[in-house]
Amino acid sequence: MAKGGTSTTMAVSGLVDDLRPIVTNLITDRKAAYDKDVLDPSRVVADLSQEQKDAFGNQKTMATNMMQGTGDWDLSGNLRRDMQNTLGTGMGAASYGDALGSARSQAATNKALGDVSAGYQQQRQQNIAGGAELLGNVGQAMQQQKQKVLDAPHTATSRIFQLFGQGPQQKIQTTTGGGK
Repeated sequence: MAKGGTSTTMAVSGLVDDLRPIVTNLITDRKAAYDKDVLDPSRVVADLSQEQKDAFGNQKTMATNMMQGTGDWDLSGNLRRDMQNTLGTGMGAASYGDALGSARSQAATNKALGDVSAGYQQQRQQNIAGGAELLGNVGQAMQQQKQKVLDAPHTATSRIFQLFGQGPQQKIQTTTGGGK
């Protein structure tokens, strides 16, 4: 009858011994940087450039002006001018045709004035909608930047854990078996 032997299995895994001091130094350095990152998120997330800040400020002003009908979006002078021109044209046409004061002439003039006014009202509504959308886009971009700053400590922490998984690993397995 055969006798059994002993069996030994040994498994070693982890960082290669020669690299432990290097990785330890890297992790120590990264830990020191992490401590600074947590205190100052601008070390992790780049701030908006001055051009971006200026553009957001200009877009915000533009959006507000569009919605309020001020600045370049103040159409009141154009509306007044076009209404006067339309009224003057209608009255002139009526007087040339000796129809001054006729109901048909007055109705045509009123319709023309209404069309001019409606066109400006439609443009005003488009400006309000465009301004609201632009203002929303500015707000969204600023919120995203703020969120990046708030997430900075998490980003710094993730960097440390990425270092843990990137070091060279070793895996040694030894198996000895017994006889019969």
